Amino acid sequence: MEKKSQNRNEEKEIKTEKLLKMDNLNKFLGVIFFITLITGYFYFNRDYTPKKILIRNNEIEKEIENKLYIYFPENDKLLNEEIIIKGQLDPSEIMGETIKEIVLKLKLLEKIPQVNLQKEIGYFLIENKLYLDIPEKLFDKVNSPREELLIIYSFVNSLTNIEGIEKVRFLIDNVDQEKVKYSNLMEDYTFKRNI
Repeated sequence: MEKKSQNRNEEKEIKTEKLLKMDNLNKFLGVIFFITLITGYFYFNRDYTPKKILIRNNEIEKEIENKLYIYFPENDKLLNEEIIIKGQLDPSEIMGETIKEIVLKLKLLEKIPQVNLQKEIGYFLIENKLYLDIPEKLFDKVNSPREELLIIYSFVNSLTNIEGIEKVRFLIDNVDQEKVKYSNLMEDYTFKRNI
């Protein structure tokens, strides 16, 4: 009997030892499982957007400039001047700015009277020909055929410097008119260097 009880005690100790080993193994596996869950959570929930890296840009942004070349009469000759307009302009705006600059220069030189740019001067382009509608009073200060021709070519040479314009046709107060004072306005004018 003593042997049986000793065997039972040994069996109990072996079972207890096995249970302790199993318990330790379960604790170890529980810790490993917990670590796996935490690392998996952080791995799959991380931010995948690329980080911004400061890259030095050696290029300075260039400001867009438009160069206008306007012609004007001075000392019985036709001179030209370059005017720089900053900003992005479409072709129609370039035409408008060129006409405005010519009128301002001619007013400054007292070659033409006061003109309202928005109401009295108009223009439209058909293919490569620009139709320029100007008021008859633009020629009020003209005293000779040469003066009139210089004013006409101030517009013609300035406008034909714009890409896409090869000819200029004048309308006087919205009408084809043969002449205001001296020059024939029923023709298409093209760039002319020596006037």
